[in-house]
Amino acid sequence: MEYAIENEYLIVTVTTWGAQVKSVVRKFDDVEHMWQADKSVWGYHAPILFPHTGKVVDAENFFRFRYLQQKRNLLRRICLFP
Repeated sequence: MEYAIENEYLIVTVTTWGAQVKSVVRKFDDVEHMWQADKSVWGYHAPILFPHTGKVVDAENFFRFRYLQQKRNLLRRICLFP
């Protein structure tokens, strides 16, 4: 599912698939400012991953009162956010 918000300057579209910002369009000239997910190069829109990006110390993260073993990025970009 996608959601769009806008003001007098921009229209921003966010998708629930990975909570990615899919589009940022400047209204006065209709210029798109987000990568358009060309699958031959990199098939995602935004390099923002939830809840973190990068490595965690000893591949372990403390979340909701327990330790979780995890690799880099936790791969939230491939999850559906409600």
